[in-house]
Amino acid sequence: MEDQHGHHLFQRHLEGSTGNELELIVNQVASLNQDKLLSLAIDTQGNYVVQHVLKLQNQELTDKICNKLRGHYTDLSSKKDGSHVVKKWMTSSIKGMKYAVEEFLENGRSLGQLARDQYGNYVIQRALKTTKVIFPFSNSTH
Repeated sequence: MEDQHGHHLFQRHLEGSTGNELELIVNQVASLNQDKLLSLAIDTQGNYVVQHVLKLQNQELTDKICNKLRGHYTDLSSKKDGSHVVKKWMTSSIKGMKYAVEEFLENGRSLGQLARDQYGNYVIQRALKTTKVIFPFSNSTH
């Protein structure tokens, strides 16, 4: 999976797989080391592979991927293809959402930069929209 053609073929194979074969492929993606997973997440075709794995809603594998890419959410958010992966995490995993928001808030300057970034602003919008759904604010006073 070192080039776009390979990622595209892998994506097609992943989409056509079911049962044990799908489980094997998904586990292989989740078992990639951090550098390879980062490369896959920012690749034009590879990001679809990561998104497809996240879309399967396997919380154990989603959390495994989120943990491996923790600390890289801000950088991924400012890249076109990486931003798609971060947005998918936010809707696929509460843990992924938590890690991303924590990372964005750790450094207020990076939050502002992301908000002004051509791709990062969409990630921030998704974070705001998703946190409203997950953690709705109460209008009542206590």
